[in-house]
Amino acid sequence: MLMAPPPSRVGIVLTSLEADELEYALKFELKASNNKAKCEALIVRIRMTLDVGARSLITYSDSQLVTNQLVGDTYDIKEDQMKEYLEDISELTSQLKSFSSTRFLTWRTIRQIT
Repeated sequence: MLMAPPPSRVGIVLTSLEADELEYALKFELKASNNKAKCEALIVRIRMTLDVGARSLITYSDSQLVTNQLVGDTYDIKEDQMKEYLEDISELTSQLKSFSSTRFLTWRTIRQIT
């Protein structure tokens, strides 16, 4: 029997140019894949950025798929839900003056690569 994935949790830290930090912990009740949860978190991050009046956002993620999609690399998006997430992200980021997304490696990612 397949078990449903647990609710997704994510931490968000917004840092101003003056090094002021706003920290948030979110729990998504939806049962989502890791990449979908990262897209949900990114949408929240962009909305929070816009809500506080900022117009530039640099975001970091350990998801190669999500990061590459954001910078226009051509991964085939097979799921309609992921296409919708990326369309929403594109619409939101168009309201920003500047946006960039960078992938970082976690210890888990490094162990998977080696």
